[in-house]
Amino acid sequence: MVPEVYVVRVYRRRLGRRVQLVGRVEAPGGSRYARFASLADLAAILGAPRMHLKKRSAKKSMGQADATTVGRG
Repeated sequence: MVPEVYVVRVYRRRLGRRVQLVGRVEAPGGSRYARFASLADLAAILGAPRMHLKKRSAKKSMGQADATTVGRG
């Protein structure tokens, strides 16, 4: 089995009754990524990264925002 490496960036975290995480999972180098808005989204991305990690387009690499999250389009 070959180990897989991903960068997980957590931008917001709120602990309490419901743990809320918002962030991004990236392949090394940042060329492929997926955003997550919950712990369930993060688990789905890490469970099937090839299905969720998308290539960064030229527009997005120039600093434009992306609203893509798992389960949200």
